[in-house]
Amino acid sequence: MNEGEAVKRSMLPIIFLLMVSCQYSPWETNIDCGDHYLDNLERLAQLEANTAGQLAFSVALLSDFHNDLSDIKTAVERINQQSDVAFALVLGDMTDQGLAAEFEWMCKAMAELKVPRFYVIGNHDSISFGKEIFQEYFAPFDYAFSFKGVKFILYNDNAYEFPGAPDYVFLANEAVVQPSETRRLTIGASHVPPLLDMHTEEEAATLRQFLFDHNFNLTLHGHHHKFVYWLDEFGSPHHMTARVENGKYSMLFIAEDDQFSIQNCAATCPEAMLE
Repeated sequence: MNEGEAVKRSMLPIIFLLMVSCQYSPWETNIDCGDHYLDNLERLAQLEANTAGQLAFSVALLSDFHNDLSDIKTAVERINQQSDVAFALVLGDMTDQGLAAEFEWMCKAMAELKVPRFYVIGNHDSISFGKEIFQEYFAPFDYAFSFKGVKFILYNDNAYEFPGAPDYVFLANEAVVQPSETRRLTIGASHVPPLLDMHTEEEAATLRQFLFDHNFNLTLHGHHHKFVYWLDEFGSPHHMTARVENGKYSMLFIAEDDQFSIQNCAATCPEAMLE
């Protein structure tokens, strides 16, 4: 063996270690960032304790990132300038292809947001190994929490990627007001709105009927990449937040008297729409 061959062989273990320590496959499920809902719930509980007696609060609503990292940064900077935001809801499609690198990019960008974050899974997040990554690093597909007497029920409604979604049993159980609970409002959040899209019109109508029958006061969504607020056939309100391009987001304001209003923010935030 000549000297050159000896050097090459001595380098092989080093090359191997470098390869296994890096993500070199698009099908990785490990990411170097996490934003788990349990960690954010701890932060939210501390905030609630520190603001006991204050019933009014606001929530930032973001959706459909699709790897627009500069736009995420713009939205985060704008939200950070608002002093009254309790937490943020991220309404799905944080990624474009559900890849580990995309989740990691998004996670690190959202880490700059000063308030707790809670995520729902989008249809784009559900492809590749996105389902596994979302559950491990962010949240279950369906979960709920309360803040200052307002129940937020976050659910998966991506029927193409999850046949049979949403989970009506989960929704019904979470909508029930427990005897020991003082419930001000019940607010649902999913990526897909209850409209003709991933569901047939009959399926969407069934979901709207269900939400009304179970006393949901408002539902929040993304998916259609535009700001839309509407009342359905029962008079129940629904709101879609636009894609984050150019830093767009919405603000949900909950007043002390349990009334709510929504503000859509593009370059600026105009006066909120009272509901």
